[in-house]
Amino acid sequence: MDQGPRYAIYFVPPAQSNLYRYGSSVLGYDCYTGNATGFPGQPESVAVNWNELGEEPRRYGFHATLKAPFHLLPSHSEQQLINALQNFARLGHAIYTFVPAVRLLADFFAVVSRNHEPGIDALAASCTTIFDAFRAPISPKSGRGGSR
Repeated sequence: MDQGPRYAIYFVPPAQSNLYRYGSSVLGYDCYTGNATGFPGQPESVAVNWNELGEEPRRYGFHATLKAPFHLLPSHSEQQLINALQNFARLGHAIYTFVPAVRLLADFFAVVSRNHEPGIDALAASCTTIFDAFRAPISPKSGRGGSR
C-alpha cells in the first residue's frame, strides 16, 4: 500500500557560517549550490580517504535532523504540516552556542553538544510533541522511519 511521500524536518546552518563551511568540507559537498567542495587540509602522513568516508552522508548534505522521515497521517495534509512548521519556526528555539563534539550515534557519526544543553533538549522535545501528531504509524513496509 502506497503511503505517499515521506516528509522530514532538517536544520541547515547558514551557508556563510563557519560551521556549515567546515561540515561541507568534511563531506565534500555543498547542499546549497549542489557542488563538490574541497576536503579539509591534512598532513600527508594522515591516511584518511575523505571521499570514501563521506560517501553516504554526502547524499544528504550537512544538516541536523529535527524530525526523521515519516509519512503523513491520512487525516493531515501537506499544507497543514507546512503551517505547523511555520508556526514552530516562530517559537524561536534559538541555540546560541554549544561546544561541539563528534560522536558515533548508532551507525553514523554526528556533531553533538559536548555538554548537556537545555535549549537543545527543549528543541528536541518540541519537535517530538508537535510533529508526532502528523506522523502515520510505522508499517512493516515503510521500515523504522527512514534515513537521516
